[in-house]
Amino acid sequence: MAEQLNLEFIDLYGVDINFDFMGRYPMKVLKEAEVIPFLEDEDSIHMAFVNPLSKESIDFLNNQMTLKTIKQYIALKDDVWHSY
Repeated sequence: MAEQLNLEFIDLYGVDINFDFMGRYPMKVLKEAEVIPFLEDEDSIHMAFVNPLSKESIDFLNNQMTLKTIKQYIALKDDVWHSY
């Protein structure tokens, strides 16, 4: 799926997730969207999605939660839920 969508797959078990950074976002919203914000740089928030095709989730995250661009990655559902 990652190749078909031209998105990078990320193994969240290999990522040091900054829970203070993740805590800036409402956990309810993250769980509903099945997304983990795991890195922030100057221009982007890097987020791992279970379903990167969920336009509603992406639009909500873009409009309500950040002024930066969201860089999408694909992650396994178990990895995302384990990270909460």
